[in-house]
Amino acid sequence: MNKLKSIIKYTRDMTLLYVEDNDITRESTYMLFEQLFKKIVLGIDGIDGLNKYKENQIDLIITDLNMPNMDGALMLKEIRKINNLIPAIILSAHNEQDYIIDSIKVGASSYLTKPLDMDKVFQAIYEAINPADREVRVIYDKDQVFDKYNTVLNTNSIVTIFDKKGIILYVNNQFSYIFGFEKNDIIGRPYYTLSKEKHDNDLIDEIWQTIKVNKKVWSGTIRYTNNHDKSYFLKGSIYPILDDKNEIIEFVSIREDITEMIENEIKKYDI
Repeated sequence: MNKLKSIIKYTRDMTLLYVEDNDITRESTYMLFEQLFKKIVLGIDGIDGLNKYKENQIDLIITDLNMPNMDGALMLKEIRKINNLIPAIILSAHNEQDYIIDSIKVGASSYLTKPLDMDKVFQAIYEAINPADREVRVIYDKDQVFDKYNTVLNTNSIVTIFDKKGIILYVNNQFSYIFGFEKNDIIGRPYYTLSKEKHDNDLIDEIWQTIKVNKKVWSGTIRYTNNHDKSYFLKGSIYPILDDKNEIIEFVSIREDITEMIENEIKKYDI
């Protein structure tokens, strides 16, 4: 969607901090951004971007994620200590789950993959700066932000957010499909009650020890039996989301359905 007129309505008096370590990308994208913003401050890496932020009155940040000296996520984390409300967009050549989670943790309103689709960039700018859409997303608005990040998650990604007690707060459509429940029947239920598969207590203890006590990412494959007695093998990771004091806010699980692959291996070796 082309919202250039609506964007310029807001950006013509704004200052953009654009941080990108690649000289060619930085200069070519700068020429596009200069049509929108009153002023553009350029940074060549995270440290330079952080210093430029401190030296200027910035209204919006657009930054590359992977940069030398200090990456974009760490730069934004430091900037958040100064200003929680500054809208930010992260650009990256990667669409791996870990990068997306890092971007969510630092409150990026959008995560766009390279090469850039400028229509998506303009849309992301509009959503980041539009006063009607600028609620504070220091962590994230579950229903809205994950819907945006789903464009770079694998279309088969099964996303769940649950609290410190294991109560489900959010699921995406793929999760609802796999487990055979309507979303309204899932929200508010304990995560462990959704599968009819009886899981080993040692495995459950290992997961909670990793994500809740050690505050680390747990990765692995688990077999689930859904509401219609169909079994699935789901592989992925559970990420603890931490605040600035290193306290757990909640957990994000991103998994992929690998049932077909497992079943093919079983047939192959006649297990």
